Amino acid sequence: MKAMISSIAAALAIASLASATEHIVRPGEDWSNLGPKLRPGDRVLLAPGEHIPAAFERVSGSADKPIVIRPLEDGVLAEIEPKREALKLTDCAHIRIERLSVKDARRAGIIIESTRQGASRDIAISDVLVSGVGGLAEQSGIVIRGASEVGVRRSRLENCVGAALRIEHAEKVTVEECQFFSRPGKPMQAGIAIEGASSDIAVRRAFLRGPIETGVSIGFENPVFQTDVAEPTRGTASSRKDGGPPALVRRVDIIESRFKDVIRPLRFGSAEAAVVRQCTFLEPREEVYLLTAPPASFAAIEARLLDNLTVWTPGSLRRLCHAEPNTKPAGLKLGANLWWSKELPAALPSLGNADNPFLGTVETPQTLDRDPQMDDKGYPTAAEAMTFGAPRL
Repeated sequence: MKAMISSIAAALAIASLASATEHIVRPGEDWSNLGPKLRPGDRVLLAPGEHIPAAFERVSGSADKPIVIRPLEDGVLAEIEPKREALKLTDCAHIRIERLSVKDARRAGIIIESTRQGASRDIAISDVLVSGVGGLAEQSGIVIRGASEVGVRRSRLENCVGAALRIEHAEKVTVEECQFFSRPGKPMQAGIAIEGASSDIAVRRAFLRGPIETGVSIGFENPVFQTDVAEPTRGTASSRKDGGPPALVRRVDIIESRFKDVIRPLRFGSAEAAVVRQCTFLEPREEVYLLTAPPASFAAIEARLLDNLTVWTPGSLRRLCHAEPNTKPAGLKLGANLWWSKELPAALPSLGNADNPFLGTVETPQTLDRDPQMDDKGYPTAAEAMTFGAPRL
């Protein structure tokens, strides 16, 4: 009986694979036309050469048989020619995008958007390169708008005019092992911008490097959708237990990430719960974090910073942190963190408010006099500092 069941299962698996279709796209072909033909399990394979951009609407695989877009050949990136955007998915579900290279797009490299909240869902983007976006609208590497269950992994986004990754009115977005780089002389506005009524955003093991004006911006804006499709219904902002105004962004976790030469690593606007844990901030310039007045009708930030490591060259950091008018710093709570520069602790009064240079609620005394003995790759070598900052990968 077991043998018979196994044989039936194998036959069904073979039949399922047989029903999927491989669509080979040659350079210059309009592969947007494949949209109505795509079925669960199909693969769109981009042959070597430069391809024209594509846009798909209401295309869906299934949870167990997603539609895959990837190069025909292993070990290479499929190149998309520079246009308005390289790949745009609207109200699509269960899609896997792998190993695309997009350079010098005008609006964005990849756009995932919805005409109603969550219409685009279960989208995975991995091993892509997006570089040099600028000229139109968002000017961002990847835009995720009104979508749910989106993953961006092992990708590199660099030298965009706007945000490298822009997340608006989205939920359950995971960013893992991605690099966000900006070249000297042309700073990006943000590495990651989390805007609108977004929730459950996780950034893990990211690396942000170069003159990025803000590494991660959370709940700073509640933008109006600027798209070619109808504005999605905005997700419900979180409500406060005390009856006060809601927070714009719900849960955000930034974990085990590294920021090097970023002008301002963190910018906080309105969030119900933002956690920054085991991150390393190397050579910040303006401040480590900025508290910005929340958008109208929304609550200020509620955030925790703990087990982080900040290191800078004496005289290079303007201030530890800053709060704009009409903000409530008490919502920012600091657990154990290590701050190190050879100018500490003598320069502490000049780096911030004399009574509390960290502005927020200090739950655990901050460590200011322990040299982490950083190696040439930006990791601490002193035993007493090993529990702070991003771990080695």
